[in-house]
Amino acid sequence: MQIKQDHIVLVALALLLGAFAWLVSISTGTEGGEDSFQHYLIARYAFIHPENFLDHWGKPLHTLLLSPFAQWGFTGAKLYNCLAGMVTAWFTYKTADRLGLKTAIASVILLLFAPLYFLELNSALTEVTFSMVLAAGIYFLVADKYYASAIIFSLLPFARTEGFILLPLVGIFFLTQRKFIPFLFLGAGLVVYSLIGYFYHYHDLFWVFSQNPYSGKDGVYGRSNYFWHYADAYRYIIGEPQKWLFIIGFLSLFFRLNRASKTGLSNAETPLKHWLLIITLALAFFFAHSIVWYYGIQGSAGLGRVFGSILPLLVLISTRGLEAIYKPFVANTNLRLAIVATILFYVVQYPINNYKLPIMLGPEETVLYDAGNWYKQSKYYKQGNKVYYFAPTAALAFDVDPFDPNQRAYLHDAKRSNEVPQGSLIVYDMHFGPNECAFPLQDIKSNPDYELIHQIIPKNPFTTLGGHNYEVYLFRKK
Repeated sequence: MQIKQDHIVLVALALLLGAFAWLVSISTGTEGGEDSFQHYLIARYAFIHPENFLDHWGKPLHTLLLSPFAQWGFTGAKLYNCLAGMVTAWFTYKTADRLGLKTAIASVILLLFAPLYFLELNSALTEVTFSMVLAAGIYFLVADKYYASAIIFSLLPFARTEGFILLPLVGIFFLTQRKFIPFLFLGAGLVVYSLIGYFYHYHDLFWVFSQNPYSGKDGVYGRSNYFWHYADAYRYIIGEPQKWLFIIGFLSLFFRLNRASKTGLSNAETPLKHWLLIITLALAFFFAHSIVWYYGIQGSAGLGRVFGSILPLLVLISTRGLEAIYKPFVANTNLRLAIVATILFYVVQYPINNYKLPIMLGPEETVLYDAGNWYKQSKYYKQGNKVYYFAPTAALAFDVDPFDPNQRAYLHDAKRSNEVPQGSLIVYDMHFGPNECAFPLQDIKSNPDYELIHQIIPKNPFTTLGGHNYEVYLFRKK
């Protein structure tokens, strides 16, 4: 019977992969905007610029896995995330089944149609890779395959930096289970990547920490002043229908753990210990991000999309909530199946009804592509002209290898106009110019070394970060 259920899930995942692949292939846009494009570009050019495989911001493990698919273009990169999402769903299902949940098969739907995950599959973002590694690590741990689990978990920090938050908690679990030798393997990823980075690129054994791209980024995106910012984003993360399943699942686990604490968790059944780890990891992730956004530190921008990283954990709790609804109707199989099917129907329709599909280019990316098309057809275009920009989309719009210093430089480097080669193009946009680049528009307008050759004002004005009206200005170095 178990083999039959596994086969059903595999067939369902294959069909869902085909559906998501079709959706991303007709979607010109992406969840995550410029960040998604930048991850694609890092992976796309990694074989030409191998140092990209160690790019700290891009996340080395994510870049490694994404790079073969990125050679097929941005759609190929999005197809990687679709495939990774299916693998994540498989491990989430296997974990739920291993934990004894009769509704384990429903976890596939709860994960793939959680609004945030549904959107992130149409991207090149790192959250999906992180969720895949996390789901695999949890599964092998629950299956008592501690060596495999430890090695997989050791790679978490190289999928996303939050791995350094979760890894110590996994280590504590290993120690409480007296798995001392597997515990040592939790450092495998750090050792391997530290040595590769030391000998190949950074020549710094501690580059994983010293090259932290978020260090010194305090306050760049402001701060929240409201601690429950991410809790309020539940509609975007898991959706309204799944919210109730999560609450029921969390409360049922809370009461079970509370009862077990009175007799001692050491005497509790094994699955309950695993549930405690799952809840602990989810809460640690939530509180860590809530704290950094509350104080505006470590480059936090308060983006809800980071919670795609731990959706397998949230979905496991939601699946337990569905189990709590499912169990009381044991005497009437048809009724309980109808109830579960109805709940899952609302879970599936929630992201489909709440987001416009297919996902098209965002307004900022559209304006940048318009600017690139104008430039390539203008009298100012000359192959080999260096382009200064910050928005990753500009690399695609202006056909630039963003990692070739002869073709590209950062927008803020244009502040030193005496170092800018004659004829270079400066792409100034009102998102990154005044914010990340700290380069006021008036400064470049008043610089006599630059000539404004084109300005694009959207037909339908909209504001961007910092409250600026989004516009793109093209300047040429005289």
